[in-house]
Amino acid sequence: MLQQWQQGPASGLVDEIKLVPNDAVNVDVSKWISALKSNLHSIRKDNSRVMLLNDSFLLVRNTPELWNDACGGVCGLVWTASRKDTTRHIQSYIRTLSSCEVDNYIEFYERNQHSQNVQELIQKFEVNLDWVHGNVGALFHYAGGHPDADTAQKVLLTHGYPAIKLKKFFETNDPWSHEEEGVRERISPAFEAEVYRRVNHDLNHLSDEKLEEHFEVLGYKEGRIYSRLPLKIKDWMREELVSMDATSTSDGSVGERTLALLEDYLEALNAANEKAVTS
Repeated sequence: MLQQWQQGPASGLVDEIKLVPNDAVNVDVSKWISALKSNLHSIRKDNSRVMLLNDSFLLVRNTPELWNDACGGVCGLVWTASRKDTTRHIQSYIRTLSSCEVDNYIEFYERNQHSQNVQELIQKFEVNLDWVHGNVGALFHYAGGHPDADTAQKVLLTHGYPAIKLKKFFETNDPWSHEEEGVRERISPAFEAEVYRRVNHDLNHLSDEKLEEHFEVLGYKEGRIYSRLPLKIKDWMREELVSMDATSTSDGSVGERTLALLEDYLEALNAANEKAVTS
C-alpha cells in the first residue's frame, strides 16, 4: 500500500519510505532520530534545512516561511506562552532545523533518550530548548493561551495560522458537557478509563483512578476523547472554516476542502472507536 501511495499521489514528492517500529515512550522522537541519522551525511554536505513533523495536524495552506533561515536555527509555528513564562516553547509536531541544529538535536538525544514515560519525553524534547545552540523562532506570536486551546485557535486562524490539530477540532457529543458545572456529576457517566487510556497514548502509564483524576482536572478541558459516544466538529470551527472562504482573496475553496477532510477524518475516527470498543 505504501508503494502504491509513493508511486501514485506522492509521485515526485517522496523519495524514500522508511518504516521504524513504534516506541511506546519515545514515540515520534525515535522515528525522527532514525531518519536524521540515515540522512546525516547529505544534511551536512548540502547544509540542508530539515522539517520534523508527525501526523497529529492538518495544514490548510503551504508554509514556505518555515524554511526561511531568518526564522531561526529552529523554527516552529507559534509560541505557547509569553516571554516571562519559563515553559514557553514551540510545539514539536512541526519544526524545521538547520543542519547545525540537527547535529545538536541528535547529540542531545543520545545523552537523554531514556525517558520513563511520554510526559517526561515531552518535557525533555519539546518544552526544553536547551539543546538549541542558535536562535529559536516562530511564525506567530503568543495568542493569549496555549495554541491548541479554542481561545487561541480562534485568534490564530483568523490571522492565517496554517494548522489544525487533529485532536482539537472536535468534541464529544455528550449531554453531560452542556450541564452546569457544580450541578452535574464530577465525571461524565460516559467516561471509560480504558477508552481514555487507549486513545491518549501519553497517559497509558496511569491507573484507572489516576485517569479519572486527569480527566476531571485537565482532560475534559483539553478536549480529549473519553468515551464511545460519537464525536462532532466544534460549532465555532465549522463556522470559521465556512467564513474563511467568504473572506478569502485567493482560493475561495480552502475552507470547504478543509471541512470536507475533517468530516471524513471524523467519520473514520468514529468508526474506529466503535470497532475498538465492540471487539
